[in-house]
Amino acid sequence: MDFVSDQLTNGRRFRVLNVMDDFSREMVGQMVSVSISGRQVARFLEQLCEARGKPHKIICDNGTEFTSKAMFFWIRCRWALCSLVSLLRTPLWRA
Repeated sequence: MDFVSDQLTNGRRFRVLNVMDDFSREMVGQMVSVSISGRQVARFLEQLCEARGKPHKIICDNGTEFTSKAMFFWIRCRWALCSLVSLLRTPLWRA
């Protein structure tokens, strides 16, 4: 999971949350908005879990959206193992 941001021609910025399956390299879901909170991320992940099943592990960076209380409680309720990339000794994409 990671965010990408860009800017429209009128100067307005937007963000895209990309959720990817590391094994199959499949794009599982994308959420586009001008502002994305931790609560919105948790709600979007809940919708993905209902459609595709619960993940065994979630890998993300330590951005504010991923370290918020909403995400903490979502992870506790879903029993998913969450690894913050900054805490890993060797991030997956560094190899």
